Amino acid sequence: MNVCSGAFDDRLLNRPKQAPAVLALHLDADRVTKLHVVGRRFAVLYEANAKIYLGTAAPKIAAAVVTVTYGKYQEGWVSVARRGEKLDQQFANLKVGATTAQVTMNTVWGVQFFPLPAGSYKIMVPDVPHAGNMTRFYRAVADRLKHDQVWFPIQYGDNSRYVHVGNVSEGCVTVVDLNAWASICQELVSHRSPDGKYVGTLVVTGKPERAK
Repeated sequence: MNVCSGAFDDRLLNRPKQAPAVLALHLDADRVTKLHVVGRRFAVLYEANAKIYLGTAAPKIAAAVVTVTYGKYQEGWVSVARRGEKLDQQFANLKVGATTAQVTMNTVWGVQFFPLPAGSYKIMVPDVPHAGNMTRFYRAVADRLKHDQVWFPIQYGDNSRYVHVGNVSEGCVTVVDLNAWASICQELVSHRSPDGKYVGTLVVTGKPERAK
């Protein structure tokens, strides 16, 4: 196993300069299973997972442009992945790079959720991985679906809306073309704003047939 040695920046560790940093590696069959630095736990990827989840090229220092154009409102749309559940969808068409996909802008009606108004919004870098039980079952009907736990927050209100994959939207931009998600995700993560906070700009055009 090759080990890369170096110094940790005291600012990252949040420690005074005079306090020594202690690094402990826990190995299992020549693989790092745990990494502790001054009592903190850090996540470590196995080499096999790194090849799957980490790209080989640095992101472009430019925001991707995601355009969404409102389309039809459809009552009782049947979700095969959700065992025939009937959903009331405000559909739209998404385009980013060379990828196009159908999205739903809202599914849950009569509460606080509603489709995004037309306008321009910033798409933030992904936050924490979202629960697998919310999206993993979609893989049963979409053989090319991956990265389904990666969700991109939209800067609007309390930032609780996302660009993500699935069949149910709570005011999010939810990609119902499940097999298109990997390409959309890759397009977004391969871009960064100069300050590193955003991956793209979302431009919503048109008017929803159902607004609330």
